[in-house]
Amino acid sequence: MHDSPRVDQDVVQEMFDVLGESFLDVLQAFKNEVPGYVLNLEAYHRANNIPGLIYLTHNIKSSCGNIGFLRLYEYCKNVEDCLQKDASKNVDKLIEDCQKELKLAMIEIDNLMVHE
Repeated sequence: MHDSPRVDQDVVQEMFDVLGESFLDVLQAFKNEVPGYVLNLEAYHRANNIPGLIYLTHNIKSSCGNIGFLRLYEYCKNVEDCLQKDASKNVDKLIEDCQKELKLAMIEIDNLMVHE
């Protein structure tokens, strides 16, 4: 599943071109949300809260897609698709991958904030 790059540098550059330094605020806001995303993914999964998982992965997918985090977008899309197809028994590994990628996204955000 690691075919796509973690971050689409063209999207990141476009966001910096459009928003300037304000894009750093967008990145920081997303980074601030990540710990909650990880905890909620775990809690919803443990509780077998399928609607909550679909809602959360959809929101994460939208946010990370807007800031160029392609791989995280794909992971969230896969979780969302799996749950919508009532294949929840197959979702454990997908959620685990999504949580790991969220944590890696935090590191990538730090890298972007230092290099820009």
